[in-house]
This record gives sequence, structure tokens and C-alpha cells, in this order.
Amino acid sequence: MDPTREDIAIEEFLESCGSKDLGHLGLVAGMCEELMSEELEIGRRIDDHIAQNFSQFEVSIDQAIKAMVLNGLGLPNSPST
Repeated sequence: MDPTREDIAIEEFLESCGSKDLGHLGLVAGMCEELMSEELEIGRRIDDHIAQNFSQFEVSIDQAIKAMVLNGLGLPNSPST
């Protein structure tokens, strides 16, 4: 049986998809999200205690802290596979 156009499109899409091995960094990113979630409110507490002018910045302080943690652990330098 010959493949349909839909089958070919799906196969081409799947071939174009890729993945990256983030190792422990995916877990760290998930924990950052959990710690800065509304439930624990750590992100809100950080933002409340540090004066911010949102008209000058595109991210909040808690988002910047998460980025610094991931950067410090090597996320931008992780190998892409």
C-alpha cells in the first residue's frame, strides 16, 4: 500500500523534529519554575523586595535570577544533539 500525502507529511515533520540532551539542567529549570510558582511565591517575594522599573526591563528580577542559575550551570554551553 502506497503512503498517503498525510503519511508523507507526518513523516517529513517527524524527521525535521529534533531533541537536545539537557542532562540535569532540565530538572534544575523545572525546580526553578516550581520554586518561583504562585504556590511558593518565591518569585513574587523577590520582585517585591527589589525595586524594579518595568518600563526599562523586559524581564522581572526573578526571571533574571532563573536565567543566571541556568547560565551558571552551563545551559548555553550544553552540547546540542
